[in-house]
Amino acid sequence: AQASSLERDIISGSLFAFGLLLVVVAIYFRGLRSVPLVLVPLMVAVLTALAVAWLIYGELNLVSAFIFAVTLGLGIDFGTHILARYRDERRRGLAHKEAIAVTVATTGVSTAGGALSTALAFVLLVVAEFRGFSEFGVIGGLGIMVAYLAALIVLPALAMVLERALPWRVPAPLAVPPPAPVAASARPPLLALGTVVVCAALAVVGALALPKIGFEYNLGKLGPPDRTTPEERKKAEEYRDAVGRTQSTEPTVILTEDREQTRAVHRQLQAILDLEPEQVAELTKLEPYPDTPRKPKPAPKPAPPPRPVDDQEDEEEEEDVEPDDPAFVRLAELVARRGAIDPDVRGELERYPPERLREMDDLLNGVLSIYTFIPAQQDEKLAVIRDIRQRIDKKRGSLSDADREKLKSWEKYLQVDKPVTVDDLPQWVKVQFTDMQGQLGRFVATWQRGPKSEYTHAARIRAAFDTIDTPTGAAPSAGSFYVAPEVIDTIKGDGPLVMGAVFGVLVATALIMFRSLYGTLIVLATVGSALMWLAALFVSLGWTLNLFNLVALPLLVGMGQDDSLHIIHRY
Repeated sequence: AQASSLERDIISGSLFAFGLLLVVVAIYFRGLRSVPLVLVPLMVAVLTALAVAWLIYGELNLVSAFIFAVTLGLGIDFGTHILARYRDERRRGLAHKEAIAVTVATTGVSTAGGALSTALAFVLLVVAEFRGFSEFGVIGGLGIMVAYLAALIVLPALAMVLERALPWRVPAPLAVPPPAPVAASARPPLLALGTVVVCAALAVVGALALPKIGFEYNLGKLGPPDRTTPEERKKAEEYRDAVGRTQSTEPTVILTEDREQTRAVHRQLQAILDLEPEQVAELTKLEPYPDTPRKPKPAPKPAPPPRPVDDQEDEEEEEDVEPDDPAFVRLAELVARRGAIDPDVRGELERYPPERLREMDDLLNGVLSIYTFIPAQQDEKLAVIRDIRQRIDKKRGSLSDADREKLKSWEKYLQVDKPVTVDDLPQWVKVQFTDMQGQLGRFVATWQRGPKSEYTHAARIRAAFDTIDTPTGAAPSAGSFYVAPEVIDTIKGDGPLVMGAVFGVLVATALIMFRSLYGTLIVLATVGSALMWLAALFVSLGWTLNLFNLVALPLLVGMGQDDSLHIIHRY
């Protein structure tokens, strides 16, 4: 449902953007002629970018799927600037060839600077380890450059074709005398100075607000809205009540090399699952978390009511009570000595750092592997089973017919006489633990408590269960919810690197275009101020950065520089 909703949103959003561009272009140029002149080159760029994405990657990902709308919004700048300059030159009285020449020689240069800076802002996303950003950067950078080239080549060609069929109305050139030179004032105009002061003050406010901008770590809040019906939600609640609300359907899977390692992992995790608070404190020398759910302890059986002394004497006379068998005395001592944890497993658990073992105890909620179906301490249990069989055989002749019938219903369970192995398990069990390579029993499924879509909790689980140490080596774990902390940690590392590189491109592009520090500083101050204003807006509206809007930051630098370059170059 979420995937379908996202697909619908992308398609509807892209179509809305396309329709809005049609309206904006027609209104700005006050005519329908401009619509094909601007949008045909733009569609060339968009379809080329999508075709290259299909050739290189074969598919779009969660981030690059927005490339259609993004390329439309960014690529239209080039066609709009070039067509507007061409229109102005035609209105000045120039023929269409001369108008195109002037447009390419002037606006074409500033547009090239803007296209290069924006495309490089895209391409710099390639350094990000997160594949969503890197693929988005490649496709977006290519789309921007193709949009620029199409505006520079396809648009003039279309304009010349349309000029033949529908000539542009050119007014007679006006004989306007050149303006008289104006002496430069020693003092800047008050309006300009006031504007600079206000803008700088707002930029300072935004800079102070930067530390207050949070990051949305709960990826579940970024998905589409819940469109389930009340009946569906009711069924879901009933299902959760039936299977248990702490049990997640999303497991963490421990990947093992062989069955021996699977057995070691299963024994460790099952032992952790069975730990009592005092045992956790003994193993870790730390107080266990007080709200960790525990298995309910069986209620003690009530003591039988005392019987009269005469009845006790009669029973002692009727029954010949046998002394305790030494073998079973030894078994009782073994159970008491082992307790809930096998000594070997206890030694393996003690190798974990105390804090990590306490985290594992707090988070673990369920364990399932092929060894869930293999009993523990089988030799001891087989000795008990054999003893039960012998006692029944001795008493069989004195049992009533009714008791013999009762025996038949469960006596079959006493027929086992040798340890049960994995190979002895029925096929319906084996098929559940056979992997895609046909190997049996090479994984352990575990379940942990808490919301997996929340970054901090998913990171806790990953840190606690990343690898399970066994005598034969470490067994790594995998979980679909590991993606969230991996992506966010990667973004935290990539973000400063990408933004630093983008500002480096901004400075280099401005220096190349203006060949002076003057224009470069104006561009840098303009773009930097805009980003600081955005920071102040984020804080005032209570917005946070997230996985999707973060990719807009380097693009805002490229687009902001594009606008600045055009205005300063034209000035």
